[in-house]
Amino acid sequence: MTAHAPPPQDPPNGRLIDVRNYRIDAEIDRNDRISGVTEVEFGADQDDAWMLTFDLSRFLKVSRVDDEQGRSLRFFQNSEMTKDEEVSRLGHDVVIVLMPEVIRRGEMRTLKFTYSGEVISRLGSGVFYVG
Repeated sequence: MTAHAPPPQDPPNGRLIDVRNYRIDAEIDRNDRISGVTEVEFGADQDDAWMLTFDLSRFLKVSRVDDEQGRSLRFFQNSEMTKDEEVSRLGHDVVIVLMPEVIRRGEMRTLKFTYSGEVISRLGSGVFYVG
């Protein structure tokens, strides 16, 4: 999962947030379906970000996004935003999270994503492919 936020004006390095840590808790069931919760801890590199964009496998569906206070946040996943599948064909999907308030430079935040999907393929002879 990668992250960035659309800015009013890009900072010189092009980065609006700096992801410091990922905590991933995932399980794979008997049908090779993955279910997981990932916490993304990040610091803001710019003032006034309120809409964050994350990239995620196109085969994973986000069901919930919470902030560090446990508030459920509004989000949109690529398939909900447009019928155009151009982005999905590239192998990733876009998740846009709307923050309840703007983020200030230097502020540390944590988002928790709950998701599931079928990203594992059996290729035979005990070989599995994730993607």
